[in-house]
Amino acid sequence: MAKIKINNVSRKYVTGKNEEFYAIRNISLMFDDAGFVSIIGKSGSGKSTVLNLISRLDSQTEGDVFFDGKDISKLKGKDKIDFYTNKVGILFQNYNLIETETVLMNVSLAGQIKGYGKQKSIELAKEKLKHVGIRENLFDKKASLLSGGEKQRVALARCLINEQDVILCDEPTGALDSNNSINVMKILKDYSLNRLVIMVSHNPQLVNKYSDRIISIKDGRIESDVNKNVQVKPLMRKKFTKKKYNWTNDISASNIKRRLGRNVFSFFALSISLISAFIAVGFSYGKDESLSAATRKQFDYSSGTISKQEEVSKGSLISLTRSVRPKYEDIAKNKIIAQNFDISVNFDAIFPPRPAIDYDGENIDELIMTPVYSFDKKHVDHTLLIDGYVPDNDSLDEMVINKKAFDILSSKIHKSPISENIRISNRVELTYVDFDGTYIADSFELDRLVKITGVVGEMEYLQEPKIYYSYSALEELTKSYILPNLSTYIGNDTTWFDRISDAEDFDSLTSFSYRIFLKEHTNNQTFSSEDFGGLTFSSTSLLIKESLMNFMEVAKYGILIFLIITILGTILIIGIMSFTSYSEDHKTSAILTCLGASNDEIKQIYLNESLLTGMISILFSLVSSFGLSYLINYIINNLTGLTNLISIPIYSFLNIPFLFPLLAIACGLLFSALVTITPITFSKKISLKEELQAL
Repeated sequence: MAKIKINNVSRKYVTGKNEEFYAIRNISLMFDDAGFVSIIGKSGSGKSTVLNLISRLDSQTEGDVFFDGKDISKLKGKDKIDFYTNKVGILFQNYNLIETETVLMNVSLAGQIKGYGKQKSIELAKEKLKHVGIRENLFDKKASLLSGGEKQRVALARCLINEQDVILCDEPTGALDSNNSINVMKILKDYSLNRLVIMVSHNPQLVNKYSDRIISIKDGRIESDVNKNVQVKPLMRKKFTKKKYNWTNDISASNIKRRLGRNVFSFFALSISLISAFIAVGFSYGKDESLSAATRKQFDYSSGTISKQEEVSKGSLISLTRSVRPKYEDIAKNKIIAQNFDISVNFDAIFPPRPAIDYDGENIDELIMTPVYSFDKKHVDHTLLIDGYVPDNDSLDEMVINKKAFDILSSKIHKSPISENIRISNRVELTYVDFDGTYIADSFELDRLVKITGVVGEMEYLQEPKIYYSYSALEELTKSYILPNLSTYIGNDTTWFDRISDAEDFDSLTSFSYRIFLKEHTNNQTFSSEDFGGLTFSSTSLLIKESLMNFMEVAKYGILIFLIITILGTILIIGIMSFTSYSEDHKTSAILTCLGASNDEIKQIYLNESLLTGMISILFSLVSSFGLSYLINYIINNLTGLTNLISIPIYSFLNIPFLFPLLAIACGLLFSALVTITPITFSKKISLKEELQAL
């Protein structure tokens, strides 16, 4: 059986003008197991095309090419690897050495790919290099620094190391002087005594001297086929099974070193994207808890009012509503309110948030009176205290201020207001009108010195300067504060508490609402408007929370847009750089394939490079983003009082320890792998000939 059989093979090419021409047409040839066969012909005759088809560098348009009885166009996987490592070695006209590697590496690499192992491959490479006349002082020289003749001999040594069944030579003496040409031809002739050598050449003297068979091609067809009938003896060879060696690591290390600047740039591009992503995740993960904690970091967190919106324009084209005080029974029967809140009458009409406040006769207009139900630890958070003390008893003689109020008072009185007395006064005159038109006027007066006992530290975002007083103490005062004129008129003692409680719900005396206070400030339940059965709940804490939520919503979309732009930019940058890196090595990839490297091994070379860069970037980004989150949180805390707004779940995610960094590493490496493998995968869609012609 013939070693190689070419059966009615044609190769058609289409030019850029959509014109067709045949490099070879209907050629049929057979080659024995051994011997020296030369193919001659003018340039463009098709002789190199025959070699390309035998070597699988190109594929025929018509016909079949068989090697050891197998259709080489259908070789895949292990059969394809075996074809290049054991069956066919190629001595290229333009050498096709890996220019960035040393002479020794270029030759030993072929043995390593075959599976000899690194040390044995190096020993064999040195032997073959000496055999072709390469001096030892050139072994560690980069291939790019060699002369043309030296490159050709190194390429020949690479062909010889694996002792394949067939060597295909395209103008093997084209770059050699006469002496070296003779030496190379002698080596090839010796090789052909028990193996097959097929050579394309323009040198008729060498062809006639060394060839056992001469095939002449003209215009893509066989013109003559002369066989000298020289007897050769094919070598019986043992089957060699390729072994697994990590030869790819050496190439990867060389690539990393060679492209250090580019890899550093990729590292920073990927790191910026990852840090942005980690910060965004930390924001998403931490904002709700931060908002919840910030909302609670207010001394009057448990205080609020509840009112009702009533339509007053029924039947009208224009819808008008007004706020009224809800019926007490409606509030009391609401389970959420009954279980979680204390309900009280709203006294803002007689004791407004901004009464007259002065210190030694100097008015202080900026302060706001803010109620807490009681100063006990059940109703207010004593841990917010930063100076002084919280009153032990509920009275209107001792009060607490927040930090903003402290700063204002300090600037007014030029000293700390702790333990100082300020005067709070207010007088309100209200008229009661009976059904018969009788007017009865009474007044509510409060004028007393109040001792500032302590300062509480709160989240300062949207906070106002506040003086906190005990609402239960004010309630007790109104229950004992009798309206003298109204009491005389109706013949029964009536207090301000009674007067406000009995007022019509739409009367301004009610402030159109009730006060409600959480029974325990530690209550972590989140309330929504639906919880109050259509009633309107309002509080400073709620206002701040809603404002912060709106701010966070805007920030979330801003971060999301920035993150998308960053990730897309990173994908583009790394994709381009990865494609550029591979494009530079396009030819190297084809050379490695011709030496028997599998697609997986070639991918592994570039994966090693990208995965190392990716892993370093991920670890750097995790550490950097974790540290950066502290800096961002510090700045945000100083500006708004929000704590731990960025909370990257390094230690635990979804209740699984270290899940987040593991996911980050997995996703990052997957991303690095995808942008690396994609261009390699697409490049394998073209022929080896086209890859070898890449610059």
